[in-house]
Order: sequence, then structure tokens, then C-alpha cells
Amino acid sequence: MFVGRADDQVKLRGFRIELGEVEAAVAAHPDVAQAHVIVREDRPGDRRLVAYAVPADGAAPDPAAVRAHLAGTLPEHMVPSAVVTLEAFPLTVNGKLNHKALPVPETTGTAGARPPRTPREEILCGLFAEVLGVRRVGADANFFDLGGDSLLATRLTTRVSAEFGTDLTIRTLFEAPTPARLGARLDEGGEEGGALDVLLPLRPFGTRPPVFCVHPAGGLSWCYSGLIKHIGAEYPVYGLQARGLDRDEPMPSSLWEMADDYVRQIRTVQPSGPYRLVGYSAGGVIAHAMATRLEQLGETVDLLGVLDTYPGQRMPPIDEQGVLADLLRWVGYDRRYLGDGPLTHERVTEVLQRLGSAMASLEQRHIAAITRIYANNSELFNTHVAEKFSGDLVLVVATLDKIDISPKPDTWQPYVGGAIRTTEIDRHHTDLMKPGPLAEIGRILAAELRRIDGAGQDDVAHPTAKEN
Repeated sequence: MFVGRADDQVKLRGFRIELGEVEAAVAAHPDVAQAHVIVREDRPGDRRLVAYAVPADGAAPDPAAVRAHLAGTLPEHMVPSAVVTLEAFPLTVNGKLNHKALPVPETTGTAGARPPRTPREEILCGLFAEVLGVRRVGADANFFDLGGDSLLATRLTTRVSAEFGTDLTIRTLFEAPTPARLGARLDEGGEEGGALDVLLPLRPFGTRPPVFCVHPAGGLSWCYSGLIKHIGAEYPVYGLQARGLDRDEPMPSSLWEMADDYVRQIRTVQPSGPYRLVGYSAGGVIAHAMATRLEQLGETVDLLGVLDTYPGQRMPPIDEQGVLADLLRWVGYDRRYLGDGPLTHERVTEVLQRLGSAMASLEQRHIAAITRIYANNSELFNTHVAEKFSGDLVLVVATLDKIDISPKPDTWQPYVGGAIRTTEIDRHHTDLMKPGPLAEIGRILAAELRRIDGAGQDDVAHPTAKEN
């Protein structure tokens, strides 16, 4: 059921959005009876979509779950920044919806409720709240636990950089995701490494062996930032990214060469096993190759998670136009809005910046690098001959793309000596790195980690895990 007009059109960040379409998606959640979506501007120049939901009888919708549901069904630019639940919509004396009485979104729970202790913390708390679209954020609140993703992370780093006259990177936010930690990093003046490094610390602190997440064909591992909050805080998380994203470097001539390089990289932070590897799409085959290499070096890999990919599968030929179209699709943009003309690095960069995408900080040279990396990785993927890994494999299968001739889970059997534990999720392959599917994948991986490590086992600081 909708409240208000369902055909209202708004323009936000250069996109025309049908509010009725967003309301329909909110109302489709089983815990929601009524939905209304508006554009709020609680801070000058900061316009954002906010959804208001009235629960179904006996239900208590979780705003985060509703937003994750929306992220799995709507383009990124149509997902509300916040979802607010109300017992009933406020009405005027005439029985119409009272828009002015709809409350400003605010944080839920008490996480990070400590007030700021320094002027810098106070400013950062305000910036966190502004970007997240909430009223208050405590000094110890984790940006990603409060619903931050790589898109919002880009906006926050831009705001913090402007406020403090520094060049803050997304990598720093991954390493210091609370106002207190980020303030301490700014006090140190420390900007170490970059967001395009081969080894990207998404959460470099914890008490258990790290989880290493391998990039898909495009070479970036930023997509795994949304996985962090679904895996226990005791696990450090690192991304592995392709060489050549930020500087001119020779590209690997085989997937085995790439796997050897990445094994050397992860051993700089974890010299010995057990290792935990996860890979989405082409990254799953790379992770499997890394696991076999680590075994050949006498190491143990006790978690190999492969997200909807198979050995021997062929990636279709793709040209630069296809790669650029994929970049736009990854951020939820329908390239048809640009008309029938050819895509260029300049046009794609302009769209990413206008959209406020997580890739908005990328320059044209980075877009050009991604297209080269994508093409090279596709060729390596298609010519790779896998070897056998003796351990278990955790396989996540996206079912909505499958047809009769699609690869089956037992395609992995000749290349896995242990058990293959398969979980099917009703998603499209291309949507697996969106918040909703990532929450499902996170639960699967978290359960595997609990099985391996034991839920009741006392944590002992892992010698390679960085403590912050």
C-alpha cells in the first residue's frame, strides 16, 4: 500500500527517480505494510532519499534489513540513505500525510555512543552523521557497522579531506573506521599506502588469522568493504587488487604468475597459515590457484570460499565498450541514459563523479587501466588450467542466472580433494557484491569460520594481525 502519489518524479544527483517505484520496493518487504519515500535536505545542499515504513501486523522491520532488501532490487542511486520505521504515518487535520512531521533519521542502538573528547573528534562525528544521514554518531561508532558502504565512504573521505585540508583515502577509512581512530590518524598525519595498492587493508586489526578477498576481473577489491560487518570483528580482512591500477606495471602472463604474486603479498602480513581465501567471480579461480600454491609451499588453507565461479568456465570476449558498460552497471547506472553514442573514459568518469559513486575518485587513467586489466584477466581466466587443492571448498551459487547448460557444483570435483559445501542463494551473479547478497554471503562465511575456529574458543591475538 502506498501513501501519497506514486507517480512523483524527483531529480537527485543527475538522475530522475520515480518515488513510487522506490515505495513499491519498500512495501514489497514482508515486514512492511505501508511505505512512503521523500527527498530530505536536512543540511543545505545535502539532498537524500529517505524511506518511511509502517510495520505489518506483528512485524518489527529492521531498517538495515529493509535497506539491504532494497539494495538487492534497486539501482544504487535509488536506494534510500535511511529507512525509518513508524507506528503510523503522521496526518494533518484533513487526514493527509503530514510531510513536515516525518522525523529526521537517526542512528539506532547505542554502539559508539561515547561523545567526542576533542574538537577534531567532534567535527568527525558530525561528518560521519552527515554522510550517513543520521542525527548523531558517537566517537567509537564504526562507519561500516552503521550502514556505510564504499559509495558513502567516498563521500566521507571527500568531506573529511575538504574539512582538514588533507588527501584522505578510502584505505585510511578502512583502517580507521571510527571518528576516534580516524582523528588519531589525522593527528599522526599518517597516509600510508593507497586505495589502489595490491594488498588493501579493509580491516587490518583483529585476533584471528586474516581473511583475504581476491578481486574479480576488473581488478578492484573495494566491493568487499560491505562484507566486513557480516564477519566477526576478530577477523582482519584484506583485499587483493590487480597490479597496474595506479602505475604502469607489467601485467601477469598467466593466472599462476598472478597467484604467486598474491601469495607473496599475503605472506608479508601473515607469514604462515592457516590461510583463509575468498574470491568472487574470476577471483574465485585465482583464490583456488593461490590455495594450491600455498599447499605446495607446505602451508594450510582451511577456508577457500568461491563465489559463483567454476574452473574451465569461459568468459565471453569483451571489448573496451563492454568493460565501460560494466563499470556503469556495477554502480547501478543504466548506460541507456547516455544515448546511443560510444562510451569514452571521459564520459564514464563524468558519470561516476556525478553519481557520487565509490569510483568517483578514479581518474580517466584509472578507468583506462581497469579496461586493460579486465581484458588481460579475461584472457588469463580462459586459458588457465587448474590443479588440485586437497582441502574443502565453500561454494556459493547464484541461482537466478542459471540455465540447463550452466556449470554445476560438481564441476569443481576434479580440483578439490576435500568436501564441497554448496549454498544456493536466489540472486543474480552480477548482484552478489550488493549489500543484500553480501549479507547472505557474510553469514555463510561467518558460519564456516565459527566451525573452523570454534565459537567458544578464547581469542588470542594473531601474531600477524595489526592491533589498532
